[in-house]
Amino acid sequence: MSFTCPCCGAVSHHPKDEEFGYCGNCHDFTGGSTSHAELQLWFDVRRAADQMAVANWREAHPGNDLVIPDHGDLVIWMLDQLATQHRLERVDTSLAKRVSEHMRRDAALHLWLNNWLASYPLDIFPEPDLTKAAELLKSGGLTLDSVSANMGRHVLTRVLEFIDGLKTA
Repeated sequence: MSFTCPCCGAVSHHPKDEEFGYCGNCHDFTGGSTSHAELQLWFDVRRAADQMAVANWREAHPGNDLVIPDHGDLVIWMLDQLATQHRLERVDTSLAKRVSEHMRRDAALHLWLNNWLASYPLDIFPEPDLTKAAELLKSGGLTLDSVSANMGRHVLTRVLEFIDGLKTA
């Protein structure tokens, strides 16, 4: 078996040269079972991918602007980069889920508090005269501070119960 280049007439006895129509003298694909255009496209795509990989490697390794890494080492480095990117995407996804859950709970709490607030409209429950209320409470042996503290504890206890319910939902 031999292959004769139709361009320069050089003869090759390598079976792959005949199969792909590659001429070692012309350094080009000149015929064979696969079209020249198809082989050139494959070569160009592979070369462009290799050049991008080397450029990325150089960017990650400052001071090595003139170094071309061994192809095997380059592939291993690219696989490491891919694995790192995959781990980062998983972290991003996990973080996005947490943020989304936090935002859902925050929105639910905000809605619940607004509904609670709307249950006591000022036209039905006007603002009291706190000075007068303090005097009335004092005459009954109570203080406005103790009533306010009790009301504050009650409200905050209900808010915390609601938040705890959101955590388990």
